[in-house]
Amino acid sequence: MKKIVEIVMESRQSIPGEDTLPVFVRTEGTWYEKNGAQYLLFEETGEDGAVTQSRARIRPERFDIKKSGEVATHLFFEEGKTHEAGYETPFGSIPISVRTEKLVAEIGDESLLVELWYRISHGGGAEAECRMRFSAQEKSRLP
Repeated sequence: MKKIVEIVMESRQSIPGEDTLPVFVRTEGTWYEKNGAQYLLFEETGEDGAVTQSRARIRPERFDIKKSGEVATHLFFEEGKTHEAGYETPFGSIPISVRTEKLVAEIGDESLLVELWYRISHGGGAEAECRMRFSAQEKSRLP
């Protein structure tokens, strides 16, 4: 069964010597279960009006998010592990490395919550300490 949900993503990136970068996104999406994983499909609209299609896959021990549009990436988060990824932009590809320090996933019948603490670095640049809180709350069910 598919559910219509409100999705809220809150994140912060801290880079030594720079201001903390907060990001807040609230959008509507679809939630369903397949092969033991929870999936969320949703769109994000940037400040410039560009739309990014996103798909999040949640399991208790792993979270991944795939984005496609003007900017594209596929990021994987597993506690204690480092994953390499590419961040595709109109100006070229940026290789990034994501090290997940902690992952907490709470999955209920009408809501879910994922909290991540991770470090991200790219091409020899400064490493950012990041925290993301990703939640979904059921609004209605579809047949």
